[in-house]
Amino acid sequence: MSCLSCRENATGWPQQALILAAGRGRRCGLDGGTSKALLEIAGRTLIEHQVASLRKLGVMEIGIVLGHAAEQVRAVTGPGCEYIYNTLFAETNSLYSLWSARHWLRGSFMLLNCDVLADHRIYEMVGQAPGCALAYDSASGGEEEHMKVTLQDGRLAHISKEVNGHPIHGENVGLLKFCDDDAAVLLREVDRLVVEGNTNTWAAAAFNRLAAHVAIQCIDIAGLAWTEIDYPADLLNARERILPNLHLP
Repeated sequence: MSCLSCRENATGWPQQALILAAGRGRRCGLDGGTSKALLEIAGRTLIEHQVASLRKLGVMEIGIVLGHAAEQVRAVTGPGCEYIYNTLFAETNSLYSLWSARHWLRGSFMLLNCDVLADHRIYEMVGQAPGCALAYDSASGGEEEHMKVTLQDGRLAHISKEVNGHPIHGENVGLLKFCDDDAAVLLREVDRLVVEGNTNTWAAAAFNRLAAHVAIQCIDIAGLAWTEIDYPADLLNARERILPNLHLP
């Protein structure tokens, strides 16, 4: 499926984007009333950087799945976003957050994890790619916490934190795009997984099921600045090493 068959806004990008921001961020030492989405870098929170990049692409319908510190996240993102609540955020994972937004999503959309700080050019590369797309970094993926990707002919073959015999071709960035019909297939797979009881698992489980039926183009962004923030050291790295090399909107 080409991008021309996706439901797009006037600028050619998917008209919707969903940011998963329900988690507690315990590994980052955030057990109190804050969230990883609210970590500040260069005078803006992580989620404000993400919303700014999406707005620059012309993606005006931005949904945010909230859970922990929901009202604080709403306070920084403002009235221009729409909000979906994962009421079971303390006992579920990203798959359930995506499932919580299934009725809000109605066509092609971009999907982001709230703990990712990424060069704006990565957003552009994913947004303009034909069909479904996933950004990955071929220079990363060797650590236990990395969401690893396996490719076949440039398409997603497998994505998981566990290797399970699959070769590692890089690390998932946490920025994806799904087009109309394929997005509907994804959401059906998400629903099936939740019905089967897989509420405390990563959304990647649904990507694997989609990849069995649909080509998900994997875009190597090695060399561009980005980071996922899981631990305090990641935040320090983002501020001291990643930020100077970022192109931000």
